[in-house]
Amino acid sequence: MTPVPRWGLFALLACVAGSAQAARVPAPDPAQGDGRVSGFYTWTEEIPAQPGRMLRTEPLDPLLGLPDAGRQLRILYTSTDGVDGKAPVVVSGALFLPQGTPPAGGWPLIAWAHGTTGIADVCAPSWLARSLRDQTYLSAWLAQGYAVVATDYQGLGTPGPHPYLRLRPEVYSVLDSVRAVLHRDYGLANRVVIVGQSQGGGAAFATAGMAPDYAPEIDIRGTVATGVPYMTPALLRPPPSEITQKPDHTFAYTLYLALMLSQGAGASRAEDLVTTHALPSLELARSVCVGDMFNNVLGRN
Repeated sequence: MTPVPRWGLFALLACVAGSAQAARVPAPDPAQGDGRVSGFYTWTEEIPAQPGRMLRTEPLDPLLGLPDAGRQLRILYTSTDGVDGKAPVVVSGALFLPQGTPPAGGWPLIAWAHGTTGIADVCAPSWLARSLRDQTYLSAWLAQGYAVVATDYQGLGTPGPHPYLRLRPEVYSVLDSVRAVLHRDYGLANRVVIVGQSQGGGAAFATAGMAPDYAPEIDIRGTVATGVPYMTPALLRPPPSEITQKPDHTFAYTLYLALMLSQGAGASRAEDLVTTHALPSLELARSVCVGDMFNNVLGRN
C-alpha cells in the first residue's frame, strides 16, 4: 500500500475547517463514523450554553472500566466546539473514583487524555473495554488516591465528526470534563493533573498551555505527556523509495487524518489524498477502530 505523501500529514494537521454554530446536536453522519452506540450518547434537547455542565450519568459496566475503581460512571457533559470555538457541543467520557472514603478536601483528580482509538463513535473509550496497558496505568493512579476523569473527545461516542488530532477540540473536551465532575458531589478536590498518551499526549501538552485562558478556575498542578505527536521537517520529505511499498501499520493514522480533512463545509475530499489502492482501507477507517485498522493495513484481514 502506498501511503499519503509525508507533506500531506502537515497539511492535514494545519487545515482549519469551519463549523456552523448550533444549539442542538448534529444529525448523525455514518460517513464520519456516527452511530452504533446506545441512546445515552445522544442528547435530544437543546444544548445548554454553559460549558462543563453535567447532562447525565449512568453506571459503567465493570467489564468496561477499571478493576480497582470504587465507583465508575459513564458521563455526558457540555463543552465548546473546538473547531469553530463558539458553538456548544455534547461530549462523553467516564469517571473513576478510588475505593473508600474521600480524604479531607477531596480526592485529587487526574484528567486522562487517551491515545488514538479511531474516529467512529464505537471507538469511544467509554463504550469499549480499555486496553490492558491503560487499565494498568490508570489503576495505578487510583491506587495512589487519585480520581480519574477520562474524556472521549468531541465527536467520539456523540454525534458529529471527531476532529482527529486537532488540539483545541481535545483541550476543550479535557477541561470541560474536569469542570463537569468538579461541579458534582463526587468528593473531588480542585487539584488536577493532566495526563495523556500519544494523541492524548498532544492533548495534555496543549491543555497545559490553553487552560489559563479557557478554564482559569481549574487548579492544574502538573502535566504528564508521553508519546506526543510531533511534526518535524523530515515529515515534509518523501520517504525513501525502498520503504514506500512496505506495509506500515502507522498508515492507519494517515487514513484518520485524511478523514479529518474531509470535515466541514468546503473541505477537501479524503478520497483525493490516497491512491486508488488505498480507497478500501479509507472507507473502512470511517467505521473501524485502530486495532482492526492496523490489521487491515498490514494485510491481516
